[in-house]
Amino acid sequence: VHDALGSYLYSNAVFLCERLHASSASLHSAHLLATCYYRAGQAYRAFATLRAAGAGAAGASAESRYLLATCAYDMGRLVEAEQALQRGPDGEVPGGGAGLYLLGLVCVRTGRSKLAVANFSAAVVLDPFLWSAYEELCKLGAGDEVAQLLASATPEAHAAAAALGLVGAA
Repeated sequence: VHDALGSYLYSNAVFLCERLHASSASLHSAHLLATCYYRAGQAYRAFATLRAAGAGAAGASAESRYLLATCAYDMGRLVEAEQALQRGPDGEVPGGGAGLYLLGLVCVRTGRSKLAVANFSAAVVLDPFLWSAYEELCKLGAGDEVAQLLASATPEAHAAAAALGLVGAA
């Protein structure tokens, strides 16, 4: 399955993974099958597979919850996307910086700009190379927040921002 995914042979990956999941159903095989469906452009099937396997329930893996949220977002099911991105027992948003970015996109589409800025800012703090979050902050007119993030960045984050050409090298 992984070889087929790595070779961009998504229909083959779907076929193989459907057989795997049918013979040994688990949340892990459901996540892999949903990944195959998603990459094959079948977000609805990926969403249904994850839902049926309990990926939206408490205790589901962060990676399954993130994929569920991604599928829900792509399908326009924003409430479900936001629910899947709720912080887990560890206090973390599934997907880390990418999850916070996706949560920011949900907030933009639901008209909550201030919360979107907070999520995009948090995404940048976790992943200084998340250029998409910087772009969204700028689209929202949050240039001051970007400047503050870059000014207060850790040396590693500052180096990342310098590599992107956002600030001068230290």
